[in-house]
Amino acid sequence: MNEHGKVAPSRIDLSIVYPYYDNEACLGRQLEHWARLPRELARRVEYVLVDDGSPSPPAIPADFAANLTLVRIAEDIRWNQHGARNLGIKLAEGDWVIASDIDHILAADGIDRLLSMNRDPRTVYFFGRTKEDGSPRNSHPNSFLVHRRTFWEVGGYDEDFCGYYGKGDILLRMQFERACTVVELEQPALVEITNGETLGLDRGTRRNRWIFNRKKRQLEKGKYRNGRTLRFEWEIVGRWRMRSE
Repeated sequence: MNEHGKVAPSRIDLSIVYPYYDNEACLGRQLEHWARLPRELARRVEYVLVDDGSPSPPAIPADFAANLTLVRIAEDIRWNQHGARNLGIKLAEGDWVIASDIDHILAADGIDRLLSMNRDPRTVYFFGRTKEDGSPRNSHPNSFLVHRRTFWEVGGYDEDFCGYYGKGDILLRMQFERACTVVELEQPALVEITNGETLGLDRGTRRNRWIFNRKKRQLEKGKYRNGRTLRFEWEIVGRWRMRSE
């Protein structure tokens, strides 16, 4: 772990949370990108990498030159990305947080645009998306910029969906739309890493569709309440911090 950041650490203006599960190729691309950020920009940004119980934990160089918090969830829970995102946002140091997937990159000019943007704490901003060749993709339903206080006021991700694939992000979007303003940003756009998706996973949604329909009815009647979050053991593996110079 990088120790030099203990003296005069940088002020974090934006935290970017990525759940991670056994995808070394995407992580390698991300680490290269984070390390190449212009220094003035990199000092203001923190990456929170949540290892969601991977069989092989991610390896981060001891002298890695970025603001990075590495967290590990102790158990390998199927489709626990909602829990991992809740944990990452809980530990984020910035008041503003981006939640995204490990196969999506936010370029330096996009980060700079967000830091310069007049952001409303009662607004949630969803991102456009392109392929690596620049061709357009549909917007990503599970990548957004939010004030941490607003995220927790609506309850965060519902971890009842964990264990099976899908639908929790749709419910969270509905919670946002009921509680605050939702804006679709054309720029900055996320860049989807080619062939970045983790393969061989069961993506059946039957079980979570049933849960979603029940919770949607509760939400529409004003009776929805999120249950307990962070339903697992976890630990902070390390923190890397840049100096504020």
